[in-house]
Amino acid sequence: MISAAEYRAWAEESLEWALIATKDSSRAAFIQWAETWLELASRAERLTALIEDRSKEPTPTARKRRRSSVRPRFDQIAFDFAKI
Repeated sequence: MISAAEYRAWAEESLEWALIATKDSSRAAFIQWAETWLELASRAERLTALIEDRSKEPTPTARKRRRSSVRPRFDQIAFDFAKI
C-alpha cells in the first residue's frame, strides 16, 4: 500500500510544477493533481488507523458446536399434514 507520506510528496511535487507552469490550464491541472494526492493521503491515513484499531481487537475464538450423537430417523418423525 502506498503510504500517506508518499502521496503528500507527490502533492508537493505537483505544486512545484504548478509554480513553474507557464499556462493557466497547466497550473490548474497540477493544482488539481495536488488536491487529489492530498485526498488520497488522507484516505491512506484513515485506512491505516482502521487497520491498526482492528489489529488491537481480540480475535473471536471459534467454539465447536456439539452435535447430538443420536439423530432421529426420518420414519421416527411424525408429520401431521392435516394441521398444516
